[in-house]
Amino acid sequence: MYVRLGLLFAALALVGCGEQRPKPVSAEPQGLPGYVVEADGHKVYFECRGNGSPTVVLLNGHPEESANWGDLFDDSARLTRTCEYDRFGLGLTATYGIIGSKVRDGRDQVRELEQVLRNGRIPKPYVLVGHSWGGTLAVLYSGTHDDVKGIVLVDAAVPDQGPVLHAALPPKRAGESEAITELRNPPTAKPLEDPENLDWTKSLAEAGKVTSLGDRPEIVVTAGRSFTGDLRFLYPVWVRLQSEMKRLSSNSVHVIAPRSSHFVQLDAPDVVLAAARAVVDAVRNARPLAPCAAIFAHVADAKCLPRDTG
Repeated sequence: MYVRLGLLFAALALVGCGEQRPKPVSAEPQGLPGYVVEADGHKVYFECRGNGSPTVVLLNGHPEESANWGDLFDDSARLTRTCEYDRFGLGLTATYGIIGSKVRDGRDQVRELEQVLRNGRIPKPYVLVGHSWGGTLAVLYSGTHDDVKGIVLVDAAVPDQGPVLHAALPPKRAGESEAITELRNPPTAKPLEDPENLDWTKSLAEAGKVTSLGDRPEIVVTAGRSFTGDLRFLYPVWVRLQSEMKRLSSNSVHVIAPRSSHFVQLDAPDVVLAAARAVVDAVRNARPLAPCAAIFAHVADAKCLPRDTG
């Protein structure tokens, strides 16, 4: 009897140890408003503001700092609890440790995000709002995590964008613009020369394996001026690529920010905020997304795409 009880207590102790996790530490001594937490074997800086559920998590582009969300962080925090963080090698996280010489990929960043959310005591469920590579990372994370209940993709990178854009280029000719030549002959990717040590090609391929998000609310926001000047002929191709991302969910909306550059959250923050609000409302009330026209009715810089065009 005593032996059995001893084994039981030992097992419970092991379970308890397994549940132990690092605690977030305030960064106030460094004059910063957020916290530092251990994630994926290194320290990560994050900050949360506001109250309410679901929690919006902002995922910045590559290799951008979380500061690139601008005022949208505070605007979203007035809707619900909102958090942002700097990935390994970026922003304030980079001040807590050197990234080293190990090549990283999207799955490494998914593991880092998972541990930031868990160890940082950031409450579920989540709505991920990702810009550029951050959008693709949001897809990759959502593909294996049911605690994500909605997603907003802000001019997100698309897994097959490289070959598709390259195929759309005109035949090579003398005197073509520098922009077209650069797109035709992109520099060789060297992950260890990248601030995030990111293997870009491998990471996009990993994200491409996520083919469905079910019926989770999804809004795709596409910049109207990602391709300008000599590259403006690629804009329709980019819209079609963005439409591929919209098809990840059966409960989705696609909107264009016509006058915005790639950084929609800075050029047309009202569009991104309206998208985040719509997804948060849909998750809170367990209902489908409202029609695109209703979501963006009071947003000047927004153009809804018909359902049959993606």
